[in-house]
Amino acid sequence: MEPALRKEHRAMLESVGQNIAYYRKKRGYTQRQLAERSSYSESYIQQIERAKVVPSMAAILSIAKALEIPEYLLFRMH
Repeated sequence: MEPALRKEHRAMLESVGQNIAYYRKKRGYTQRQLAERSSYSESYIQQIERAKVVPSMAAILSIAKALEIPEYLLFRMH
């Protein structure tokens, strides 16, 4: 994770990762299956879910499509 991220950005990044994990599990997908469906590596999916990387908008769109959900659901804060 980039050390310069502000607290609110870090919180959003963590929420995105948690939301991806939530909807992935709700669909019954493993990280590997989501990776295959989204055309990203399993390692990248793991890093996003753990908030270790800042995913690109292209990655967010692809993951949302693979999960068959609207993109905005990945940005919901808890």
